[in-house]
Amino acid sequence: MAISKRHHYLPEFFIKGFTNDAGLIWVYDKIEDRILDKPLSPKSIFYQWNRNTLEVGGHQSDIIEQAYSYVDNRTAKYLYECRTEMDLDKVETMEHFGYIILFMIFNFWRVPQNDNQNELLMKFYSETKLDWESLLKLNALDISSIEKTKIAKTFIPIEIMREATKFNTGGKIQFKIIDFKSPVFLLSDNPVLLPKIPVDITDFSTSLIFPISRERIICFLEEPKYNLGIEFIKTADLLLMHQANRYIGFHSKEGLDNFVSGYRHFRKIGDHADIVKRDFFQSIKLSARSATNNLVQQDNG
Repeated sequence: MAISKRHHYLPEFFIKGFTNDAGLIWVYDKIEDRILDKPLSPKSIFYQWNRNTLEVGGHQSDIIEQAYSYVDNRTAKYLYECRTEMDLDKVETMEHFGYIILFMIFNFWRVPQNDNQNELLMKFYSETKLDWESLLKLNALDISSIEKTKIAKTFIPIEIMREATKFNTGGKIQFKIIDFKSPVFLLSDNPVLLPKIPVDITDFSTSLIFPISRERIICFLEEPKYNLGIEFIKTADLLLMHQANRYIGFHSKEGLDNFVSGYRHFRKIGDHADIVKRDFFQSIKLSARSATNNLVQQDNG
């Protein structure tokens, strides 16, 4: 039986949240430093041939890709509701919160940009997560390290999610969907902005930024109020471009031209991008505290 070969590291249903009215998306190639000649369909971008094909004993299998498809099918409904529901109270729920985290964890282990980090994390988990039976069984298999890594990418996110029962935010983290009412967010092939490399469930439940469509982002905030303006949007998009492996998409060519022009200046700062990211997340905290203080002052007034 034929197996799948076109393996999306960003699922097609997710890409559709960033396309134009014709269902297409303009793409910037960071490596070649150019915008592609024509917009592409979700099927035609953010994939690699045979990325998840498993080869064992001379046989090929797409069981890993099937596992990713299963997660996509489970999470697609919740992401779609977060994108489209007008009454945000209906989707800012613990059920949606859980499925969004599941999607983000799998995404982190799935995208090419994080391949090197994933190998280091696997070594870390092998030394520290001695109670993970799945990891013990994997290490006992007589297969190549490349194939072990591919398999691990499907079960480590599950092991991380299982540890959610140990996780308690103390009510400090606010799961918020923010609708900016206009198409301002681009799609990076590494689409979640995190303050640091995520090691466990707590790192996926701290301050982070996750654009889920052209207009909306999901934020995990430490304050119930926020004040995020145009500078926040510009910085978020530039950081998303900077952390991308190769491809960035946007619904319009004119808008993507503007992003690329800004990014060409931004990338000159090189290693200082980590400082920009640190200051970015600090500014979110400060804006949230400012918004909360203003609300208190209004109530007292």
